[in-house]
Amino acid sequence: METVIEKIYENYIQKYSETDTASQEKKAIYEKYRTLRQKLPADLVQELDMLMEKQTEILCGELKENFAEGFRAGVKLIKEVYLEEIPDLEEKIRKMV
Repeated sequence: METVIEKIYENYIQKYSETDTASQEKKAIYEKYRTLRQKLPADLVQELDMLMEKQTEILCGELKENFAEGFRAGVKLIKEVYLEEIPDLEEKIRKMV
């Protein structure tokens, strides 16, 4: 089951992927990749494809993890600010849960 942070991340990534800037950048990089790929012999094409796939997996994982960590840091910051502003907030929250 997806966490709330993961759902927010997926929504964020989907919106970013649909922007013109992101789309243009992706197209430009993909064209460079295709040009390079056409210059390579078949055995190196396979190797390049495997490396690109692994690189993509790693980058996607890092991006997702960094997004979640940033989100958690933001929540901790909000908590810290409100703990200073509202006396006994932590106690009140514990009673609610």
